[in-house]
Amino acid sequence: MKRCVYPQDNIKIPLLYTLYNTLPAIYLVKNTKKELKSTIIFVLINIMVIFLIYFGKFLKNYFSDVKYFWIGLVIYFILTFLLTILNHRINFKVLRIATLILSFPISLIYVLVAILIPVLITQIYLILYFILSFILPYLLYTLDIKYSFLSLQIQTWIYIISTTGVIIAIIFNKQIDYLTFKIVPFTSLKKEKKKRSNLVELCNYIVSSSNIKLVIYSLYFIALIITNFLNFQDSSFFSTPDIDKAILQSFITFLAFERLTTNLELSEFRPSQLISILQSAINKEIEEITGRK
Repeated sequence: MKRCVYPQDNIKIPLLYTLYNTLPAIYLVKNTKKELKSTIIFVLINIMVIFLIYFGKFLKNYFSDVKYFWIGLVIYFILTFLLTILNHRINFKVLRIATLILSFPISLIYVLVAILIPVLITQIYLILYFILSFILPYLLYTLDIKYSFLSLQIQTWIYIISTTGVIIAIIFNKQIDYLTFKIVPFTSLKKEKKKRSNLVELCNYIVSSSNIKLVIYSLYFIALIITNFLNFQDSSFFSTPDIDKAILQSFITFLAFERLTTNLELSEFRPSQLISILQSAINKEIEEITGRK
């Protein structure tokens, strides 16, 4: 006995097939959203750290002018210390509450320092990485300023420095990471490296090739938003609009370079294989001309 086939049954299989194929795309969108949220959180943490540094500097400058501030600070620490000792020895509710209230600023500073240390170290590590990437083109610029052997315009040098710097940061990722690793004290010293293994892992992760590309894209993205907005307002972020144009052209060059390297990885063309075949062809021609094998 054959099963009766209804029109809706013909729809079920293609529908299930379509849903099956869309599942990876849905997962990718969800995963992208998750990574985007994480990126925003990381950026906000970095902004918060920078704000806290400047806010701390402001408080230091403000309270340093207040009379007897340092004496009051010493008295505060002594009182907090004495109350903490009494709280451990005497089980009294009012004393415990007073200790918690008095020690709250210290607890807050402790938490902030725990957040500040890893974020600041990653910022320093990343900044040092880019300094090492840009140091060679910048040295060429300083030599040209001093000896005028090329006499290029400032906007041309900005284009050369920014373009060469980001390309070096990507091509020589492992070498620059190694140099940065050796310069920073907590990664270069074996004792500190063992003690701060999580921070070392964090620094190695932050300067991976894919993350460096993401940082470069983010910096260009921010720079283009600012320069384009000011250009539409008939203004310029730098002293001349030509420098803004140099940044734009640098980004276009970086995009072309990035696409070139990506396509080179995907294609079957390999320069090393080309050289090998070319060498074999040259050797064959030499053998044909000289009659030697």
